Amino acid sequence: MREFFLAVGQMPIQPGAREKNIARAIKTIDLAQQLDGADIVLLPEALPLRWAHPSARTQAEPIPDGEWCRALAEAARRNKVWVCSGAIERAGDRVFNSAVL
Repeated sequence: MREFFLAVGQMPIQPGAREKNIARAIKTIDLAQQLDGADIVLLPEALPLRWAHPSARTQAEPIPDGEWCRALAEAARRNKVWVCSGAIERAGDRVFNSAVL
């Protein structure tokens, strides 16, 4: 079995502050790879809005085509790392507490 380095990206999530949370997550991915040489970066649940905040229902996005998921994918490609993150997913008129890798 191949060894890998997992970086846990502990970061605050400001409820409803979508753009700030996306920027903070991307910075966390960049730093984890640059400082620690991470193979996988693990981010918190329910990004970028926080599950219990009302914006989770109104601003949830589809996976993989939402802005949030595309931003994570680009940061992962740029840093040559895997990223696992909680995500608030919209599928039609339903909203889910999901995860992406």
